[in-house]
Formats: sequence, C-alpha cells, structure tokens
Amino acid sequence: MRSIGLLALAGAIVMSASAAHADELRRPGTVSRIDATLQNALTSLGLPPRDATIVADVAVASALIVGAMGTGGTAASAGAAAGAAAGAAVSPTPAFSCPVFAGGSLLLTEDGCLWGTVSGQWTNQGIGDSAGTSQAAVFRVGGQKQIAEDWFLGGFLGIGFVSGQAGGGYASSTGQTYDGALALKWVRGPWLLAAGLAFGTSVNALQREAGQITGSSTSYGGSARLRGAYEFLFDGWYLRPRLDLELRYFNRPAFQESGGSGLAMGFGGESTLRPAIVPTLEVGGRIDMARDTILRPYLVAGATVLPDSGSSFQTWFVSGPLAGLGAFQATVAAPNLLATLEAGLQVYRAHGFEAKAAYGLSAGKAYLTQSATLRLAWHF
Repeated sequence: MRSIGLLALAGAIVMSASAAHADELRRPGTVSRIDATLQNALTSLGLPPRDATIVADVAVASALIVGAMGTGGTAASAGAAAGAAAGAAVSPTPAFSCPVFAGGSLLLTEDGCLWGTVSGQWTNQGIGDSAGTSQAAVFRVGGQKQIAEDWFLGGFLGIGFVSGQAGGGYASSTGQTYDGALALKWVRGPWLLAAGLAFGTSVNALQREAGQITGSSTSYGGSARLRGAYEFLFDGWYLRPRLDLELRYFNRPAFQESGGSGLAMGFGGESTLRPAIVPTLEVGGRIDMARDTILRPYLVAGATVLPDSGSSFQTWFVSGPLAGLGAFQATVAAPNLLATLEAGLQVYRAHGFEAKAAYGLSAGKAYLTQSATLRLAWHF
C-alpha cells in the first residue's frame, strides 16, 4: 500500500457513485471500470500499469482520515469519525461535575470547587484495511461557585493532543485541540437541572504517502446541552436517571494538500448543526471512612442517539492529469447509536481534597472508544 497513492484516482471514480465502503468498491464491475480509467491515467503519467483491485482500501483510508476531521470536531484524528457521537467533540459535560453528598445522607448536591483533570482516549473504527485508530490526551482545569441559593455557575478551559492513523498507516494525522465551557446548575432536593455552552477549535496536520503529501486543517465547534436528573434514594445506594439534549455545531473550511507529484488533493469544507439525545442511568453508593473521608463508587450506563452522524464532503485532485476528473463526493459513515458506560470511584472530604478515577467506554457498529480520567479537586 505504500505506492498506492497513484491509485487514489480509483477512489474518485467509485466514490462519485456510492458511499465509501470497501466491500462495495471491490465488486467486479466496479473494478473493471477502475482499471480502464486507471490505466489511461497512469499511461499519461508515464507510469507502469498497476492492479486496481486494492485501490478501494486506499480511497477509503483517505476519506476516513479527512472525515475524522469533519465529524470528530475538536477530537479530530484518524479513525475518530464517530468521536463526536461519543462526546469526543467539544461539549460542556465536564463542567457539570462537582457532586458531593448532602451532610450524612445519600442525596447528591453541589458545592464550590476547583478541579483539574487529565484524560486519555483510544478509538478504533472501521474494519479491514480501511480501519482507523486514534489516541488523545486532554488536560482541563475548571471550577464552580455558588451564586445564589440552589444555583451554581461553573466552567473550564482545556487543551488536547491527538494523533491517528488510517488504512494501515497510509494516512495519518496529528493535532492540538483547545476548548472551554460555561455551565449553570440548579439543585434542589433530588432534582438537578443544568445548561451548558461549549466552544473549541482544532488544528490538524495530515500526511499521506509516508509524508510525501501533506496538508493542514483548522476546525471550529460549539455545543449547547440541557440536562435533567432526579435521584431515588435506597438503603445504602441510589439511582439517578438523567436525560441530556445537545445541539452540536461544527465548521471546517476547505483545504488543499501539497506535494505528491500531482496526487495532492483538495477537500471541500463542512458546516453542520446536529442534535444528540443522551439518556443514562447512574447507580452509586456511599461508604464513610476514617477522618471524615467519603468514598463514592458509581456506574453510569446509557446510550447516545445521533440522527445524523456521518460526514460528507467534496474532494478533487489539485493539479496534474488527474485534476481533469473534477470533484467527487466522499462519504464517511458513523454509527447513529452508541452504548455508553462509565465506572468511577470518588474519594473526598467535605470542604477538602478530592481524587476521582473513571473509566469510560462507547461502542457502536464498527466503533469503540475507551477512556481513562484522573481528577483532583478542592471543595469549599
């Protein structure tokens, strides 16, 4: 696959007619059409004939990595095309988190706090040679303060570092993300109502053909989220169902690659506004330890529903004989339904130090993201 950048032409022919799925691209009729056009283009370039049957995976790999920039928002990296669906895109969710128990009860409430987190995320998407993987490390600092009876205002700022690969290493990307959010919460008895706004940007560098073809892209995103939750108390444990409604905005201007002796490509911009519905159920408990230390183990299970989760954009060859083919449509699919799970352990003292560790998982069709987060905080 190392010299198959010459064959990316086949992706232009095929993806103009259908979505980027490798199994469909390998159909005999499609391959024969690819061969005819491919051989003519290679001859005009003075290059030897090539077998077009392996072109499909390369075309998918190129579309996958740029599609990841399109749907992954500020988590953009190869293989993360559905990252936004899993909450990897810019979101105010981290600003919703300063829970403590009220007095000696199991009732969850909020207080003032300052906190910092470090998170790692690993994503796998797709199958076969078109599969992609990505890794991310994110650092955030934030806090919240009570502004009136039952009302709390919080927020955070963050920076992340991402990298990814697709098509067996044929295409890769690295990038940095920057995000921030504000959240307003109302807590009274078992009720929690919250609203948050988030914003972010991502700067990504893309390379193909072992670095012979390079490009860069800057994307922008934002989201608004509403949350409602109610807590049911039992003997030694609690249940807390909640529902989140989110609206996500994403914009990536068009950009072009350079290098590659006529094989560099241009990619059209994207601008999307998409809803997400996130129902979850939290179960947890309280263990009182020595010296007024409280242990809260918890488990959150739910789903993320995305009516529109894919990525679609135009692409074209920038120069050379292949530029005459014109623009064609590339489509990257992402799951519309994700199962989500979070398991965590919070240790804290009232009006004092907190440490929390959490493991997260999101899984859908040909998609899996895992994350680990460590949080340190001071409550006041």
